[in-house]
Amino acid sequence: MKIVFIVLLMAAIGAGVYLYFSKRQDHHVVSKDLIVGKWKVTSADSSRASHQYEFFKDGHVLRTIDSTKLDTLLYEWKDGIHISWKEKGRDSTIQVLSVLHLNRDSLIVRSKDSVNVVFNRVE
Repeated sequence: MKIVFIVLLMAAIGAGVYLYFSKRQDHHVVSKDLIVGKWKVTSADSSRASHQYEFFKDGHVLRTIDSTKLDTLLYEWKDGIHISWKEKGRDSTIQVLSVLHLNRDSLIVRSKDSVNVVFNRVE
């Protein structure tokens, strides 16, 4: 009886360890330098369709709306998959975005209310 109990306990511990490490691998770490450059919003959200963003290494972002209005924003990497984002010079709240995908050509972020924003790099 003791042997059966020990075997079941070992199996439960093994399953727990497997689940813990398999879930941790779901959080991919992106290369932070890939975000630097010019991006255009291409998601279906029509209110952002004319927005372009230029990310700089120092944490500044220039947002251009309809090729006329220019805003300055600040961003900061919180860890490998989250960016904090706020408007510069205003007492605005900090928005934390999850980076779902980032490569040379595209960037997809998700807000805390599960809205995805898709960016394509501007050449």
